[in-house]
Amino acid sequence: MIIKIHGVKGGSGKTTISKYLFYYFRKKERKRVSLHSIEEIVKCDNPEIIILDNVNLTIKNGNIEWKLFVTDPQSLELSLNYVKKDDDFIIVNKVSPFPCEQNEIIKKVYKFRSVLVPFNGKLFYEEYDELAEPTLNRLAENLLGLRKDRLIVPFQQ
Repeated sequence: MIIKIHGVKGGSGKTTISKYLFYYFRKKERKRVSLHSIEEIVKCDNPEIIILDNVNLTIKNGNIEWKLFVTDPQSLELSLNYVKKDDDFIIVNKVSPFPCEQNEIIKKVYKFRSVLVPFNGKLFYEEYDELAEPTLNRLAENLLGLRKDRLIVPFQQ
C-alpha cells in the first residue's frame, strides 16, 4: 500500500501526520513500513506500506492507493481550491476543540471524506509512542480497510 500525503502550505502538519501513521502501522499493526519525507527516509526491506510525505517519488511496481490532503483551518479556503477528486481524505489539522468551530469546518468539507484532527500537544512535540490521537487512529483503520468512515471528528466513538 502506498500513501501519499500532500498539501499546499508548509506547517499544516503533513510531516506530523506522516510520522504518526508510520508509528501506528509499525507499532500497533506490526507492519513493515517505509517513510519518505523531505526531512528523513526510513526504509525497510519489502515494505507492506510506503508513506510519501509531500514528495513525488516513483515506486517500482506500485500505485498510490491513498491520497491524503492536509491543511489547517486558516488555510482551508485556499486548500479547497487545490483538493482533487481523487484525494481520498482531506485532513484538517489543529482544529479547535469547540463544536461550533468544528461545525463550520464540516460545512466546508462535507463533499469529501474528511478527518478533523484537534490540536494535540503530544503531536506538536513529536511524542508518537502512545499513539494517543483517536482521530488519526481511526484514519489508519480506514486506510487498512477496517472502517469506512466518511467523517472523522474529535471525541467521536
